[in-house]
Amino acid sequence: MVKQTIYDPFTKVTPFEKNAISRFLLKNQNVGNLQQTKISGALEAAVKDIPSFGGFIMTMSDDDELIAVIVVNHTGMERFGPGHIISYFATHRAHSNVGVGRKLLANALSKLKGDVSLNLPLQNPDADLFQELGFKAAQVELKLTQRKETSKSNTSKIA
Repeated sequence: MVKQTIYDPFTKVTPFEKNAISRFLLKNQNVGNLQQTKISGALEAAVKDIPSFGGFIMTMSDDDELIAVIVVNHTGMERFGPGHIISYFATHRAHSNVGVGRKLLANALSKLKGDVSLNLPLQNPDADLFQELGFKAAQVELKLTQRKETSKSNTSKIA
């Protein structure tokens, strides 16, 4: 029997559950270069284990095995941008064609008021699902990743 569970600032996720959700996302999300620390940060922010605007984690499981996960973080930007961002969404590969992901996504969206955004890598197979549910490409994201200097000193001598 398929069971849906929601974790938020009021219904906390245990460390064991958080670890299982994190491992599931690492294994099943259709994204390359996924980082454990970023997933953990989104999970902790969703349930306010760290200072944040909160959000929620919604899971679907079958016989206690995770089959789909969505992580939604509230942004606090409702006045000038999307109030919510879907940080992570994944469906177990064995359940990807049976509508589990669609149902989980629809249930998560029904809990939200206001605009919702998400970032998808190019050629993401979930893009069609999001577009079917009303998401539209709104803009191109340009990203500058600041790299920390590894040299011992960045100063030069002044003569």
